[in-house]
Amino acid sequence: MRTHSQLFGDDLLSAVFANFSKTRLKFRTTESSLMSLFYRLLSKPKYKPLAAAYPFDPDGPEPRSKALSDAFESLQQSRLIGRMNPDLVIYEVSEALRLRYDKFIKPRLNGLQALVEKLAREVEEELEIVQ
Repeated sequence: MRTHSQLFGDDLLSAVFANFSKTRLKFRTTESSLMSLFYRLLSKPKYKPLAAAYPFDPDGPEPRSKALSDAFESLQQSRLIGRMNPDLVIYEVSEALRLRYDKFIKPRLNGLQALVEKLAREVEEELEIVQ
């Protein structure tokens, strides 16, 4: 089994959001909070195989990954993650994201599906879910 994935661009966020417990899950966050959450989780040794293409710069006022920031913006622009309010803090995962994940991303995980699912559970537990 390979020990790294071929994820890049918005693949990691797509994979995580597609593996949330509910489809069309809505969550409240800011990009800053989301980056901090992924920084903390991807720093764990068990997620190292998923983190290679998503480096963080910890030297600013908060850790930031240009790759993940660009990925989050890409998912919003493509409407795979919907912004639900003027403050841009409530997001909804679209059904199309799961379809894209199943068809294009999941086949490239190289046996790391369980690790992605575990990361998705941890991210989901830390997000503020809204109705």
